[in-house]
Amino acid sequence: MLLTICSNADLLSVMIIVRRCLDILQIAAPIALIIATMISLLKAVISNDQSGIAKNKSAIPKKFLAVIIIFLVPTILEMVMRVAAPSFEYASCFDNATTEYVQQAYVSNAYVAVSKAEESKKPLDYDEAKLLVNKIKDETQKKELKDRLDVVKKEYEEEKKRKEKKKSEEKNKLIHIIMEVTIAQVNIHQVQ
Repeated sequence: MLLTICSNADLLSVMIIVRRCLDILQIAAPIALIIATMISLLKAVISNDQSGIAKNKSAIPKKFLAVIIIFLVPTILEMVMRVAAPSFEYASCFDNATTEYVQQAYVSNAYVAVSKAEESKKPLDYDEAKLLVNKIKDETQKKELKDRLDVVKKEYEEEKKRKEKKKSEEKNKLIHIIMEVTIAQVNIHQVQ
């Protein structure tokens, strides 16, 4: 099953973290640069170091340019991505990466996985579906899907028991045949 990028809930979760980090960087970096500039200028003024003051004054425009660049980098990158590739799916996913959207993706993927497990009745599909169901926060949806998975597990275990019983019966038949052959060979040896 091919998933689009926006339906991959784990990738969306990472995008949320990246977006939060960029938001923090856009706010914290300019504040840190402004405070660092003020501290170094204040040190030069307090020590009455005229060359330090002149040096710090000449560095202020560079630092403010760095503040502006840091503040605008995410916006510029987003604009470049949109202009360069308007159909770039990562950009739209990045915009839509919210915790609600992530939950919708988990729910959607869980329903698909549970349906697949119901059809195949394979333990691997069951385990994959169970992992996705456990990531759902809505308790009613989670319970519905867990109930469906419980039916799948029960059917799988019943099929497993039938196979084990059949295998055991075949093994017992084989043992019975071997015993009859052995008894027949013993009887033949006694007759001779």
